[in-house]
Amino acid sequence: MGSDSKLCTASTGAPFTEVWSGHLETSCPFSDNVAAAYRAAGPSSTTVVHLVVHSPVTNLDYDTSCEPTIPVRCTTPTGAIVYVVR
Repeated sequence: MGSDSKLCTASTGAPFTEVWSGHLETSCPFSDNVAAAYRAAGPSSTTVVHLVVHSPVTNLDYDTSCEPTIPVRCTTPTGAIVYVVR
């Protein structure tokens, strides 16, 4: 994670313990929605997961790809970055 990353959600519950915005332009409400969509899609440890995620800040839907890295790194074509820590 980069120096612009900010912690959005921390939880002691499984399967994810933290959700991070990858930079200042990525909102926490969107980051939390990405983590929820990723969880609902059934996370993969071997393949990229493709999602469509709604941003409550912009009121738009974004194509989002989540890579099976540690932490999981999700990105959009517009440059949003979200990290999901398992």
